[in-house]
Amino acid sequence: MDARVTTFHGRVYGNKVLRKTSDLPDDLTNASAATRRVFEPVAQQSKQPAKDKSKRPKKVVHKRISSSGDELQNQVDSGWVNVNLSLMAVTDLMQLAKKLIKGVEGLHTLKLECFPKEYDRLEADAVKLHCKPRYSLASADHETLVKSTVDLACNPKLKGKVPSAIKEVLAHGAALEELTIGLASPYQAAHGTEWSLPAAIWKALCSSLGAHQNLQTLSLGGSGIGDATLQVLSDGLRTNQTIAELNLCGCKISDEGVKVLAGIIKANAAEADVQEWHEGLREYPDLSLAPHLRRQQFRARSREIRGRVQARCGGLQILHLAENKISDAGADVLLDALVMDCSMVLLDLSANQLTMKRCA
Repeated sequence: MDARVTTFHGRVYGNKVLRKTSDLPDDLTNASAATRRVFEPVAQQSKQPAKDKSKRPKKVVHKRISSSGDELQNQVDSGWVNVNLSLMAVTDLMQLAKKLIKGVEGLHTLKLECFPKEYDRLEADAVKLHCKPRYSLASADHETLVKSTVDLACNPKLKGKVPSAIKEVLAHGAALEELTIGLASPYQAAHGTEWSLPAAIWKALCSSLGAHQNLQTLSLGGSGIGDATLQVLSDGLRTNQTIAELNLCGCKISDEGVKVLAGIIKANAAEADVQEWHEGLREYPDLSLAPHLRRQQFRARSREIRGRVQARCGGLQILHLAENKISDAGADVLLDALVMDCSMVLLDLSANQLTMKRCA
């Protein structure tokens, strides 16, 4: 405001106390813009252009949806998509496939899940109690639900659009940070074992894992993929250096599958050791320092190199293996692998075939 104008029991202009705008002198040419805004009538003030409400970004609610309406389009536009495929109709799946392909480049989170209608209520109750939902991903009911959902996704009316959309996301979703696929249960056909979704999807996932430099969370929980599919994905998991969390709950993983996971953990740890050795090869203690200071400085440099290499090489930090078929022998295999890897912070082996014999 102008230096001549202050406020004290009324508005002051110069030495005159003003009670209303009509008391203001006509000459305001020397007054500042702030002074004119205070004393000029509202009608004479410059009006700000009204904001266009249609251009405001729509608020996206992060929740699991089961239709292809406006909520799905809003989620695709925001890059965060979470759908319950088991509650979708054929037309909904058709629209889902089209919208995923159209918005593939902006996706950073994609969750394709299969849960019954009452799961949302169970999940809400679990959040209030700070626990997990009372629902088993390894139950026969969930397996039946997944199979029926896969049969619907592979309906001839869809002409393979859902698997094609998944492959498109895997091939071109470079910004993807979190991926959940929960509809890939294998089933027994009359002429042998077949995969409910085309095997090309697993090959596409395996080949794309090494290329995805932003993917941090991969969840196949409840899909029941089994040891064979895990073996198919092992090469991609071994080359990927960004995945920190892997969810394989309820995937029918046995001790054979645990051997595959142990091999992945050991391979990542070995690669980190080799890179750490190369970077520290030319590091020498500073002989000009006192012996105790020399050791402190050298250890600090070694820790710095180790941290830099671990940040670059990555490695699994969270591994969910609950509700599988892992025995004590499989747990021992995992233990041997974790001795080499110090990046793991959480390992979930609940609801497996473990005993207390190893603790005796």
